[in-house]
Amino acid sequence: RAKRHAESVHALRVEARRTGAALTAFAASIPEASAADAVKLLREVRKAAGATREAYEYHLRSATFVDGVTSAGVTRVGWITPPGDGTLEAVVAGDDGPLTSDQLDAARDYIAEEARHALTDTPVITNATAVTITPAVAISVRAAYNVSANRQRAVDGLGALAKGLAIGQLVDLGAIYAGLYAAQGITNVTLSSPTGDTAVGARQVAVIDTTNVANAASWTSV
Repeated sequence: RAKRHAESVHALRVEARRTGAALTAFAASIPEASAADAVKLLREVRKAAGATREAYEYHLRSATFVDGVTSAGVTRVGWITPPGDGTLEAVVAGDDGPLTSDQLDAARDYIAEEARHALTDTPVITNATAVTITPAVAISVRAAYNVSANRQRAVDGLGALAKGLAIGQLVDLGAIYAGLYAAQGITNVTLSSPTGDTAVGARQVAVIDTTNVANAASWTSV
């Protein structure tokens, strides 16, 4: 029931924002008194409903340390309890996976500022935990391409995959193969681990350890 309530309040917030945009777009066609009444009512609805999920995500991604310049490193936000039931839990991560303890503290302090959360919400900011995937791989590659720069293409392909994964998103085995094939001249890839898709929990984020992929011993010239 709480989840349904939260989703309903979130929908109310979104529609209130859209209504505000419509009032602005058609302001010239609406009687001034009616527009003023609508704006006042809309302001009361927004105040009662509190901040939208998007607003929280914006603030979390914009979070800085106390210097107001250094980013707290939040690039991914997941939701356990979305805004709307009086409490909310957001799970955060950065490009490389979980935040450092200092980054997490900075994000929490930033969102704790009264102007950045609804008075009716009690934000809980949780650091994602890492699910580390370490591909055990044997790669056959044409001799001309068995060089460090080309091996780095496979490392970068997997890095891009990991950074693009949402918190809680399953890691598809096919996507790992695709990342490896970012390198040129590959004739065959044998993955002994993982052997299937990797499940990731709602408070977790996938991290791909590319140590074996970067190792020249994993590559054989053909």
